[in-house]
Amino acid sequence: MRGESVSQRLILAALTVAGGGLTIASVRMGQSWSGVWLNVGTGLVGSVITYLLFEQLLGARERQRDRRDALGRDLRGNDVAIRNFALEEMVARGWLVGADLRNCNLDGAALRGHDLTEADLTGASLFGADLSGARLRRAVIRLANLQGAQLIGSDLEEADLERADCRGALLTDASLRGATLSSALLNGVDATGADLRGVRADGAVWEGAQVRGAQHDSVTLDDLRRAGAVVG
Repeated sequence: MRGESVSQRLILAALTVAGGGLTIASVRMGQSWSGVWLNVGTGLVGSVITYLLFEQLLGARERQRDRRDALGRDLRGNDVAIRNFALEEMVARGWLVGADLRNCNLDGAALRGHDLTEADLTGASLFGADLSGARLRRAVIRLANLQGAQLIGSDLEEADLERADCRGALLTDASLRGATLSSALLNGVDATGADLRGVRADGAVWEGAQVRGAQHDSVTLDDLRRAGAVVG
């Protein structure tokens, strides 16, 4: 609200200056006072219309922000029906890109193929969620629960999964290029054919993980073997 009122004051100031400038210019050009007032009146009508349009735009943005915040709160609640309705609305409005989904409960969510680029999923629960083919590039998924989640063919390039619990997740053919997996739990993960190039995975647990056919460089086969992964 404070940002909106500041913008309104700036618009009003600009319109006032513009009106004053128009009056001075008209007088200097030798127009009669009736002509001056006609020009000023016409200018003011246009200025008022411009102000009202700006005010409407600012109000719409404020309402949209409030609605997104409200949906985020619904997704952190315990009522399954309300959570599902909130998620459906966010999907329908295309509000998942860059969304603040910290600590949200998205267990079993159907997000196949959706765009969550740069979304913040820190501490979120995505137990058993279907994110196959989803775009999660540069998403923050620290400390999230991804146990049993389906991420087949998902784009997780440069995503941050530090200390995420990914046990039993399906990452077949997923792209994790440049992703951070530091201290993540990857026990039993199926990352067959995944792109692991440039991954930072210091302290990650790969016990029983399947990484056959995966592309890798910074994470070597020896590193994966030592961490308990099945590489051959």
